[in-house]
Amino acid sequence: MTESPLLQVLDRLFEQVLLFFCLLLPLFFLPWTSDFFDFNKLFLFYIVVLILLGLWVLKMLVSRTVYVRTGPLDLPLFLVLLTAGLATVFSQDRYYSILGVAGAYGESLITVVFLYVFYYVVVSNIREIGGRGAIGGFVIGSAASAVLYLVNILGINPFDRPWGEARGCMPWREWPVW
Repeated sequence: MTESPLLQVLDRLFEQVLLFFCLLLPLFFLPWTSDFFDFNKLFLFYIVVLILLGLWVLKMLVSRTVYVRTGPLDLPLFLVLLTAGLATVFSQDRYYSILGVAGAYGESLITVVFLYVFYYVVVSNIREIGGRGAIGGFVIGSAASAVLYLVNILGINPFDRPWGEARGCMPWREWPVW
């Protein structure tokens, strides 16, 4: 049975969004924030998960089938989600447990839920070739990030922007380079 052209387009778009995400994640930051590492990448992650979830729902509507692929990580990931939910319920400050604290957004219940959703969206939609492509995109993005990091250690601001001179978040810029 052949897939409809719209379903093929949605599959291709899903793979392209995932590849773009994997390539961009190590390099992504917003120049108007003071947190160069955590918040920016989580912001991108939340947006991409919502886009991928929307594409997945659209694919299920077009194909008129609901599908969720399961695997050996289902139970452990559910237990992590359950533990995070229980920790939020019994937390002294539920607001911080749900949304996170400034500088530690990755430890929030929302992030755990998004990671859980991301796992199922990707596992249910990715194919063998797309998985290898996503890993390759992540490796290329990480290598580019490492090169930019090394250039910055040498005191070179490759983008010639004020946020590239931020010494408060880059203590290694004060270290002597031999």
